[in-house]
Amino acid sequence: MKPLHFPGRWAGGIALCLTTLLVAGCETRVAITGKVLNAGQPLPKAELRWVSESDSSLFVGGATDASGNIIVDAGGKSAIPVGNYKVTVVWWRLANGKPLPDGEEGTAIKGKPGAAKQFSATLDVEITKGTTQVDLDVTGKGTVVGDIKPASVLP
Repeated sequence: MKPLHFPGRWAGGIALCLTTLLVAGCETRVAITGKVLNAGQPLPKAELRWVSESDSSLFVGGATDASGNIIVDAGGKSAIPVGNYKVTVVWWRLANGKPLPDGEEGTAIKGKPGAAKQFSATLDVEITKGTTQVDLDVTGKGTVVGDIKPASVLP
């Protein structure tokens, strides 16, 4: 049996392809824990959008649970690639400042004028190989995204 022999130009191309596959498959990710806080209190039921500052096509989704704990979903993985991110935190609150109820009731309230408001805050976050805890504080950084208008007023 003869050994495989690749001409010089093929050997370089194959080496480049293998290197690219190895580097792409070895992306460093870190599992994080943490909370989102507002005025020192956990912020439950918030949405998180992590956008890489170096590659805007790198998007990591997430949310907070009922206790304000961060839950990450990075393409089906629970760890975040190392890098710098703009993290947008979005949350809804009733007119009295309390969180929306769960399920269909909360969804229905979002459509009632004056019943609830949506807030948003964007924070800069660096994830390094050593990062394990990320607490996001949106105190004083939330802005109202928009007021809900009755359907009869919409253009």
